[in-house]
Amino acid sequence: QMETTGLMRGVIINEVIFLERVMDIYIAQYFCEDKNKREQLQVLILSNERMEYGSKKQVFYYILKKQNPEILQKYPDLDKRLDDIGAQRNILAHCLMDSTIEWDKSDKKTSYLLRFKNKTSRETYDQNRFNEILKEIDNLVKEFQKLLIKPV
Repeated sequence: QMETTGLMRGVIINEVIFLERVMDIYIAQYFCEDKNKREQLQVLILSNERMEYGSKKQVFYYILKKQNPEILQKYPDLDKRLDDIGAQRNILAHCLMDSTIEWDKSDKKTSYLLRFKNKTSRETYDQNRFNEILKEIDNLVKEFQKLLIKPV
């Protein structure tokens, strides 16, 4: 069970990082026509711990409203969707796998994570939930890649 949970957590975290890199490229392309300056903007500011996901999402969304409002017509709840992706990533990255319960040995595809935020709660992730999160990320990455000068 731990192996499956660890693998799925890793896959989703990696996909969110890829989504962030696509957002970084989009932001950099907006501010810099010069390829070298775009790359420097990404390396020095966007693609590291200097700019966290929430701040980056706000900048990305603002530029998207100005440059590509058709995306917001297609995804009117995009702001919330990006917030949800960030929240899921945080849960998967920071929550402890619950080892205090009796695992159902026949159910090897359900994971329980302990969340500590003002109180302790249990988050349940089954294969369907993992797949839904991955599908959401993948759909948005594909949509955003179409907006790039040179898709990644």
